[in-house]
Amino acid sequence: MGASLKLVYWESERERCERGWKAEITTFRNHIQKLLKDSPSLKPYLQEIFAECYSDASESMSILIGVEIPQDQIVTLEQVLDKTYCP
Repeated sequence: MGASLKLVYWESERERCERGWKAEITTFRNHIQKLLKDSPSLKPYLQEIFAECYSDASESMSILIGVEIPQDQIVTLEQVLDKTYCP
């Protein structure tokens, strides 16, 4: 989720780092999909903790880039898992 937040909020580094961040997003999505394929019962748990994970990621990104990132979610879990979605 951090790479998605970087794409949206870290304007000064976007041009230089965008391809790498998109590659990170793809890697994370693939890893999550493999875990869910092996253990489908994890999906409800992922839905349960998504808001907390988003909050943690936005807090970390705020510190990293020095810009306050709103706690309101800018993406849904479905978008995070959708291979065609890019913020």
